[in-house]
Amino acid sequence: MRTPLSRDSILLILIISLFNGVANQPLHLTPYLEQGNIETARKLSLVDDLTKVIPTSYSGFLTVDQLLKNHLWFWFIPAMNSDPKAPLVIWLTGGPGCSSMLNMFYGNGPMKLTKDSIGKDAYERRINSWAQTFSMLYIDNIVGVGYSHSDSGKRGLKTSKNDYTQDLYDFTQQFYVMFPEMKQNDVYIGGSGFALKYAASVAYKIHEDIQANRSNILLKGVYAGSPLIDAKTQLRHFFQYYYSLGIITNKELVEYTRETETILVRNEKTQVLDISFLVYTLSNLSLENINTFAWSPDVEIRNIMSADTMKFLFHVGNNTFELCSGDVYSQSALDFYLPLPELELVTLLDNYMVLFYTGVFDGVISSPGLEAVLMATPWSLQSAYNAARRTLWRDDDTVKGYYTHVGHLCRVVLHNAGMYMSNDQPDNTVHMMEEFFQYGCILNTSH
Repeated sequence: MRTPLSRDSILLILIISLFNGVANQPLHLTPYLEQGNIETARKLSLVDDLTKVIPTSYSGFLTVDQLLKNHLWFWFIPAMNSDPKAPLVIWLTGGPGCSSMLNMFYGNGPMKLTKDSIGKDAYERRINSWAQTFSMLYIDNIVGVGYSHSDSGKRGLKTSKNDYTQDLYDFTQQFYVMFPEMKQNDVYIGGSGFALKYAASVAYKIHEDIQANRSNILLKGVYAGSPLIDAKTQLRHFFQYYYSLGIITNKELVEYTRETETILVRNEKTQVLDISFLVYTLSNLSLENINTFAWSPDVEIRNIMSADTMKFLFHVGNNTFELCSGDVYSQSALDFYLPLPELELVTLLDNYMVLFYTGVFDGVISSPGLEAVLMATPWSLQSAYNAARRTLWRDDDTVKGYYTHVGHLCRVVLHNAGMYMSNDQPDNTVHMMEEFFQYGCILNTSH
């Protein structure tokens, strides 16, 4: 015969059930901000990791489209050195369609991947994280990426420039309502690859507000690792890089370049984003770093971010984590082939600090294609940049990379690094960012 539950046991079950019900709900912060309950929003969004591996930080959803109920997920980590004047660094990941957690774990974030005692995927504190000296704001942009989602399903996906720019702009406005003290700090917007389009577009929109005296945000600059500025121009130079390294012959260079042109024309006409030809042609290499056979640890990151403990800590409810969204990728075809608007790029180069950096072993966004774009960009110092030389960046007998500094533009090539430069050269990328923020580019004191 079953023993009846005591009143205390029933009460405990009710409390646990209520707690689990609340914990399984995503934390939507916009209603609190609209009601002026800023402190409540901050307290609820606190990421409180009892193990202290995850630093004190804030996470949740900001609603950027009330009609479609679109919610962007973020993780904000105030500078771990407690510097109140630390610059705010907004990080966006490209793809298109990949979560900012890709670069957080496999690059510049406060946690890195490891294995636990029984070989399961786990994480530990990264010593040389960007979050040590900068306030890092990771955003899963656009809706459909990472934990960012729409209550309207696929109808809420926004892959056109005007739409995702407005969403990201609305997000930043709400972020500053929630963290008004950050308005006193310099802000830099950027990320990796395709994310330069997101960063440049929202930076330009903020620039327009500043010019019209509608904003007092201290926008200082834009940065991008492996920047995709003009896909067609850069992909047309794709195989030139491999030819220069002796990986392909001149005959192959001619054949592959001709085939690339055919594919670009076909893809643009059909609005299909398919560059698999480039990958299959060089299937014996890791295009992310041609000096290794390693690819980014997608499965491991997905496993960690999908764990119940992480969902609880980051206040995401039962939402599914999409490390890289196939729907967003496929719907981004038209925008992928459109170059970054010249007006936006020129305005940023002429008025703000700009850092473009690549890894010498990056097999996707390599120097030949990027330089072709930059040399054709009609900004005020175009002639000076085109006539400039590279400077060796070194530390005693160690080569760190090469750089060119013209006006507000800092162009860096990192030695012994592929696409994920912060993972391949963590100390050097932190050093690069620190000097970019302080001096505008590398301050090379070792010769």
